[in-house]
Amino acid sequence: PVRVALLRMLDDVARYDRGGEVVRRFGDAVAVAAGARVEQVLLGRAVAAGIAPPPTAEQYLALGARGANYRGFAFLLLAVVAGALPRSTLDQMDPALWYAARAVRLGNDLPSVARDRTESGLNIIHLRTEAGEAVTRERVIADIDRYIRAHDDALAPLADAGPAVPALRRSLRVTVELFRMGGLR
Repeated sequence: PVRVALLRMLDDVARYDRGGEVVRRFGDAVAVAAGARVEQVLLGRAVAAGIAPPPTAEQYLALGARGANYRGFAFLLLAVVAGALPRSTLDQMDPALWYAARAVRLGNDLPSVARDRTESGLNIIHLRTEAGEAVTRERVIADIDRYIRAHDDALAPLADAGPAVPALRRSLRVTVELFRMGGLR
């Protein structure tokens, strides 16, 4: 059923993106997210069982950003609001989408600290940095804001890309704000 639903989504997105590059990137992003999410769940279980040490906050965020699937969502959004985009524009947008994925991962972790602890899930608040520092809620909020600024800065050279850049900026802010209000799960 998941495979069929994903194929239908790809078909739907293809109607907006006649060039196919946004569709290709959407499919790739979803595949990366699915693999990373499985890896994250298995790692969380291994840590909870004492089989593996907890990752550092930096390691977790690298994995968690891939598993957040925000990039897949962003490519879907781009197809709907902008249609086909040149490969060069998408290449320039991609670093911004990785910053956004980090902000979304961190935003998702804030309202789920207690649930993640009881469900053997990993959460940034439960981890330490590579320097051994505990991760605090205040630090996570500051990091989210920093990633949002980096996202916007990375998109700044693309101000003439039509509705794509404003849509990406609004989407990231709305998504993070929903997490701040209590999460999307």
